[in-house]
Amino acid sequence: MVLDKNAPAWNGGHIWIPKDGGAAATVTEAYAKQFQEDARKFLRNRAEEMRSNGMMFILSTCHAQEMNPLDHVSRCDIYGGYFEQAWNELVEQV
Repeated sequence: MVLDKNAPAWNGGHIWIPKDGGAAATVTEAYAKQFQEDARKFLRNRAEEMRSNGMMFILSTCHAQEMNPLDHVSRCDIYGGYFEQAWNELVEQV
């Protein structure tokens, strides 16, 4: 549905959801449904790979709706620093 160019949820190949307009609700619903399916598959597969009492660290970035979706690219270094710090703390605990 998200990839079908003739479907109401087609978003022009963009990965972000439009702020307004008639398609916004349809796109939001389609993206939410796709996310649920993808997240379920991802977590199920990671669960099969995990060792007993293992730990998984998931880093997910996002941006405010008012923000240009492309602006986050220049801010990725911030997340890298947070990730590295959190990872080091986890390693020290083990």
